Amino acid sequence: MRYKLLLVFLSMFMVVNVYSQLTPALTPVTPSKPSTQMNSSNPSALFFKSVLLRDGDSICLTPQYPSVEYCSQEMKIINKYRSQIMSAGILKSFDIQKHENELSGLMNEDAYGLYDGYPSYYRLYGLFYSRYFRNLIKVKAVREYGFQVLGDMVVDYCSYFPKDFKTKVVTELKSVQKTIKTCKKHLYSCVEDKYGTHLSVDGRINDDIAFTLEGMIARRICMDNIPISELEEFVLSLLKRLDKVNTDSNPDVLYKVTINNELSYCLGIEGPYFISEKNKKRTIPYVDEDLLISTYYGQKVFCNNGADGRFYKICNQKCYRGEWGPLPKYYEDTREIILNAEGKLLYRK
Repeated sequence: MRYKLLLVFLSMFMVVNVYSQLTPALTPVTPSKPSTQMNSSNPSALFFKSVLLRDGDSICLTPQYPSVEYCSQEMKIINKYRSQIMSAGILKSFDIQKHENELSGLMNEDAYGLYDGYPSYYRLYGLFYSRYFRNLIKVKAVREYGFQVLGDMVVDYCSYFPKDFKTKVVTELKSVQKTIKTCKKHLYSCVEDKYGTHLSVDGRINDDIAFTLEGMIARRICMDNIPISELEEFVLSLLKRLDKVNTDSNPDVLYKVTINNELSYCLGIEGPYFISEKNKKRTIPYVDEDLLISTYYGQKVFCNNGADGRFYKICNQKCYRGEWGPLPKYYEDTREIILNAEGKLLYRK
């Protein structure tokens, strides 16, 4: 996920200084190859749909939320904390009311994009360039309040989403912990020249780390004067809180579409996969590793019946965000796999 969850959760109060040339470009990258594996469990889903495909029928399954109406609980969480933020005395003292639209835009967008791989990059960029928010996080009292709100939000999301969401959040927070320990061993500063701002590590300019997790933390230290001890304390306290969140009864994946009661499409936090309802054999389809590109790709499933059985041709398609039902617009793609009714991978292109 390339620290997507971290960016979304912490962006409001630990703003990442992103430069325009890093704006994600819609350029295809080499996709991962499909693979097949066995698993004894049949995944449960937060959202489920069953469809019947006849010979020649097809369905397009996107890697995103099927429609905004499925985000009612996320919107309740968002509205709860947006109200808290807008009514906070410390933030009203800094005229947060004048920036409600910016805040609402970011939080509403993430309501249907936090789990399923649709990052609000462009919303975030708008805040990254906002002088108001950049100045706001330099105030310790604001950060203390912000960390508490963000911590509460993370706990609520982990309590609601499938169990793999919490697992991913904990993994990313531990990566942050490790990086903070690395950062504590170095001295960071920011160097200005005619080309912009550069990160200096132990007296040497090192632009290679500028857009890594280390670079993000380093910029908070040298550009926003945030003590690294605050970041370390926040991550540690949040990990302790998450350790108490029980997700045993949470579903396994975000959503699941079962086709002809024999083949299911599942979306987990690591991406989509197909699973046979009969033998639980899983096949991971072609998925682009680029975070932004992968959010536009879906799996178009064609059903082909004959005397020799039923077969599914699954093509990797570039889909626009669409409703669950009518086939979204898509660009033709040549990558495809073929499965039989038992979920066996017969061909890949």
